[in-house]
Amino acid sequence: MLVNEVQTSNMCTMLYYKTTPAVSNSFLASLIAVYLTLASPAVFSQAQLVMNDDVYMIMDGGTQITPIYLVVDNPNGNALITAGSGGNLISENEFNKVRWNIGSTSGTYTVPYTTGTGTDVKMPLTYSITTPGSGGTHIDFSTYPTAINNAPYATMVNHVLDQNTETVDNSDYILDRFWIIDAMNYSTRPEVNMTMAYDPDETAGNIVAPGNMFAQRYNSTTDSWTGGGPGINLMFGTDNAPAQQVENITVPPAEMYEAWTIFDDTNPLPVDLTMFTAACEEDYIHLKWETASEENASHFVIEKSLDGNSWEEVNSIDAQGTTSSTTSYSYRDFKTADEIVYYRLVQVDYDGQSTTYGAESAAPCDNGELSWIVSTLKEDKYGLTITSPKDQIVTLTATAATGQRVAEPRTLHLVEGKNLYYFDAQQLVVGMYILNLITPEQTLTHKLIKQQ
Repeated sequence: MLVNEVQTSNMCTMLYYKTTPAVSNSFLASLIAVYLTLASPAVFSQAQLVMNDDVYMIMDGGTQITPIYLVVDNPNGNALITAGSGGNLISENEFNKVRWNIGSTSGTYTVPYTTGTGTDVKMPLTYSITTPGSGGTHIDFSTYPTAINNAPYATMVNHVLDQNTETVDNSDYILDRFWIIDAMNYSTRPEVNMTMAYDPDETAGNIVAPGNMFAQRYNSTTDSWTGGGPGINLMFGTDNAPAQQVENITVPPAEMYEAWTIFDDTNPLPVDLTMFTAACEEDYIHLKWETASEENASHFVIEKSLDGNSWEEVNSIDAQGTTSSTTSYSYRDFKTADEIVYYRLVQVDYDGQSTTYGAESAAPCDNGELSWIVSTLKEDKYGLTITSPKDQIVTLTATAATGQRVAEPRTLHLVEGKNLYYFDAQQLVVGMYILNLITPEQTLTHKLIKQQ
């Protein structure tokens, strides 16, 4: 293999590599732990790459501003293949991309992805073009794991709401991984049949069972996972659980959008929870929640925590089963503490499936000092119920977990007793934030976790 040229400009660094028709095993051995970590966008171009005998290639360091590309500058499906015991391409970042210059060619293209955490698991992505696209040059591929709530979202994704109502977070039923398959530069996108292999360990903590998996795409034009609106389900493929892959994912050109994931469709979320609050009243914590509708809902389990991590069951409240009417619930917890306590709801179906909502925090009951309760409302709004022992002026600040300010400080004019304000988090990305309520005598702090 020879390095033909290296070109640099103020835009990027371009590394052009050309190979013989088949790369030698001695070269492949040297590819183990190859890192592409450049300060500017990088392109590593191959005419053909054969990954043999379990060799590893690792891409690392891409960002949204400076992505890294492994460019396969050959439209044929055999331009990137594996042999022997296979190969492993680890990228695990949305911006570490394989750019395959396919053009208007048809064929089968396999990207030999392997997980990059824990025990390496091969999860190749196979992309078979049955009808070529037109007016485009390339398709970009990338994949990466996420947290249990599917954060961080892919850049073109704004939510993971359920298909039936598009109002409830559906992350419990989604594999903790996104695939990006970007053919959006085509005027007419290709028609394809895909196979997406997955790592069953990336279902941990979720209600996702191999055997019930389907592929789903995010329509970045309509901001929806559905086929045209709530309840219009759009699922692709068949789960081959022994092979750990969803196969026969047949996608027409109009549905070939960028962001993909794998989800369990056996149990659409049955409860539309519209409100959940926890606040001190007299000598107890009063929990209130409300549902707009319920389907096959057995009961709610109330859980409590002092640190937001370890949870214990407090009580169980019967649900309404199936109803399209608004239902209000209430529970009083008389076992109060001298510190902030956290509560969450676990909604359980008659068939045993469950969904967890929360968590909400409750400050210690009134001790004659300034106190507040931060409650989750709908549409990215948080209610601030502030109890003040006197008329006074306080300052509200909001920062990211890193300390970076995310909103201008607000001056709040409090009266003695209860005061209600709102904090709008619509412009914030998913993550943890710190709200501070500041007076000359004290500072109250609340950790706010925004979930899509």
